[in-house]
Amino acid sequence: MASDPANIIDLSNGSNIDVNPNFVSPTSTGDYSNLRLALGSACIDSGDNTYSNDAELTLDLAGNDRIIDGNGDGVPTVDMGAYEYLMSDCNGNGIPDTCDLDCTLSGCSTFTTCSELPDCNLNGVPDECDISAGESNDCNRDGIPDECGEDCNGNGIDDTCECHPADVNNDGYINGLDMGVITNPSNWSTADPANPLADVNCDGIVNGIDIGVITNPANWGKRTGPCESRTECWPDTCSMSVWEDSDGNGIVDAFECHFADVDCSGTVGAGDILVIQNSANWGMPVDSAANPRADVDGSGVVGAGDILTIQNTANWGATSGPCICE
Repeated sequence: MASDPANIIDLSNGSNIDVNPNFVSPTSTGDYSNLRLALGSACIDSGDNTYSNDAELTLDLAGNDRIIDGNGDGVPTVDMGAYEYLMSDCNGNGIPDTCDLDCTLSGCSTFTTCSELPDCNLNGVPDECDISAGESNDCNRDGIPDECGEDCNGNGIDDTCECHPADVNNDGYINGLDMGVITNPSNWSTADPANPLADVNCDGIVNGIDIGVITNPANWGKRTGPCESRTECWPDTCSMSVWEDSDGNGIVDAFECHFADVDCSGTVGAGDILVIQNSANWGMPVDSAANPRADVDGSGVVGAGDILTIQNTANWGATSGPCICE
């Protein structure tokens, strides 16, 4: 600052500012512990490079270079104050990391190319920087840290990087090709299949239940990790697949007969409705029906209520373990 002989401060020469310098510490509360400049400070890039060329002024109080581009305008300019603002820019895009995550923050409006980047683990660092720095793994290279992807068994590995038992042909996807392996005559309906992986649910026989595991919406179309080393059936520990015990009796649902699987096909669906609508069952008391299983709702009479029970979203499409049809 300049002062006249009368000791009156003159701010008219353009080399001073009369706004809050926005230090890291809130000086308004009497805290002067950290006088470094915070993002958005009017002191950033507001100094005069002429004075900082002095050999004694090339470094700030912390020993950092004095003339850097702190506001991202492409022009390196010294800051006002004892400390030079050091912009954290992990991806080198010229935008502070804090602005990369939230363009609405004070001081971010000067970065015209600001576009908010994902921070799925909420650690204050863009995901791409976590991955490039090795702080997070990205096994499938989708740009999302593994800890933020689907991890059904909680082992820290993205599901798409782990082998899934429904990937019968080990090609990395669960789809119709896996069904083709199951229905192959050398595997279908046998306890000694040519390809042991065809017994997806490990119940000792290759049948419609194994197809049901593949077509289950929780599995169908999923990308999986490598399965090359798998040579025999092994159970899946993920609750997202069919390996659940909904009634808590200690038996996996896929191994139990589902009460709505009227036709014993291994899947609850349209075939079961056809059995109910069959004249030998429709409208019949359960003890007179050709197939007593047609009384799905337990009302004692085969009718519309049984169809509604099958169509209930909790039952429709469900896989079933072996059922005995009379």
